[in-house]
Amino acid sequence: MICGFSAFSRKRRTLRVMNLAVLPEYRRQGVASQLLLAMEEMAKLWGCKEMALEVRESNYGAQALYARFGFYKARRLGRYYSDGEAAFLMKARLPLRVHIQKNPT
Repeated sequence: MICGFSAFSRKRRTLRVMNLAVLPEYRRQGVASQLLLAMEEMAKLWGCKEMALEVRESNYGAQALYARFGFYKARRLGRYYSDGEAAFLMKARLPLRVHIQKNPT
């Protein structure tokens, strides 16, 4: 069963994440993290130095996920989507730096 997918391409030394999606019932189970790590491996094989993507300004969950992997907001892209919503261009240098918050015990 397919529970998520990613689409990406290479432009010079940058792996461009075109799409990353996980079915709602499989979210918050590490699927997106595994997809990001798999894309990082491909980026290394291609000799990429960074990863980049666009994310909706209102998609706080995705922004938080990307931030945990070392992505930062490089630029705001006004009216980026067809519905008029803005996006953030987010970038990360490779290798990705995974920041996982541990639950206090």
